[in-house]
Amino acid sequence: RYIEQICVVGLTFFYNEHDLPQTLCKAKKLYFLTTAGGPIINDAYGYGYVKEVAQTFFEIPEIYYFKAEKLDIVGSDPEAIMREAFAEIDKKG
Repeated sequence: RYIEQICVVGLTFFYNEHDLPQTLCKAKKLYFLTTAGGPIINDAYGYGYVKEVAQTFFEIPEIYYFKAEKLDIVGSDPEAIMREAFAEIDKKG
């Protein structure tokens, strides 16, 4: 839903003389972090969509994907899983 809220004519894009969207976005990087109680079966549903919009619509050249999954699995250590995800983000920083 966030992506739809920031796609605003005159704010993040405009239409050119051929009625094609052109970006106004100046971002160079996008960091995408998602969490899940169980395993993430298919990255296309969340990350795939965000990556496609970021690359084609906003023309953001660098996109990084991080996930913290299996947080609700019995015997898992959610705090350790999140620490690992944040450590991965820090490496890309």
